[in-house]
Amino acid sequence: MNSAIISLHKRAITVATSYRKLEGELIDILQQMEDMKAHRELGFTSLYDYALKELKLSDDIAATLIRLARKSKEIPLLKEKIQTREIPISHAKAIAPILTPTNQAEWLDKAAQLSKRELEKEIFAQFPSEDEQERVYTTVQKHCAVAGCGGE
Repeated sequence: MNSAIISLHKRAITVATSYRKLEGELIDILQQMEDMKAHRELGFTSLYDYALKELKLSDDIAATLIRLARKSKEIPLLKEKIQTREIPISHAKAIAPILTPTNQAEWLDKAAQLSKRELEKEIFAQFPSEDEQERVYTTVQKHCAVAGCGGE
């Protein structure tokens, strides 16, 4: 294999690893910023406004990280699993709406072991409210449009 390709591949792995680590750190920082109301001291009306305007995060990333920071206050193990990279952000985002202190062991385990598509199917099966069905259905359909689902 070409040495330039190998070098680029190694660099991609290093950057991706750093990126995943920094996601967990940013959740922790946002949690602290909210606890201290630091965003207000810095002139922002909300933590979301701070994340968008000052940190230059996209709308989706800002909302996701803030949602996970808040859920991690209730379920500290969620943040730990994200920071140790046992659970990807996309999986944490999927289980956050249904995660409780009572069911955290089950759902954190599923989030660590299942693919995103399998995890969403499990959520759909156990939480079949109309709103949740629509959210999961839309997400699975988007996945299938991109990755293909073989007629499922």
